[in-house]
Parts: sequence; structure tokens; C-alpha cells
Amino acid sequence: MFKHVQKKAASDSDFRSKLLSDPAGTLAAEGISVPEGMEVKLVEMEPNTLHLRVPPAGAEISEDDLAQAAGGEFDCSVTFF
Repeated sequence: MFKHVQKKAASDSDFRSKLLSDPAGTLAAEGISVPEGMEVKLVEMEPNTLHLRVPPAGAEISEDDLAQAAGGEFDCSVTFF
């Protein structure tokens, strides 16, 4: 769902600036609605940096949900657009 946004942000500096300054509004303009009360955080990828997402403290998450949230298995290779 977000792949086209990532590609556009990599190739269009104006779009990237808008996305960084107003993530929810920019996503909405791309047809991606952000639920009410949901905060959008962007993390700019950096060379030689691995970002990991972890569930909230005390969250009860099934193994299936955890695999979905983490994107399943990966080989630590990074693709830049």
C-alpha cells in the first residue's frame, strides 16, 4: 500500500518535503486514509542503520500478528529506490 509513496518520496523532493512536514495530510492526498487519533511517524532511512519496530509494552500479540507487524522473515538486505 505504501510502496508508491516510498518511491515517490525517493524521486520527488517536493513530495518528500510535504510528506515529512505533514505525513497524514500527504498520505490522504495519495488516497491513504489515516484513522482518527492515529499518529503517523516517518523515519528517514540512513546507510548502515537498521530500524526495528517493537510492539507496545504489555501488548498481547499472537505469533501471526507479530509476523505481520514485523514483515515476516527478512535477510537484512536493503533496497533503495
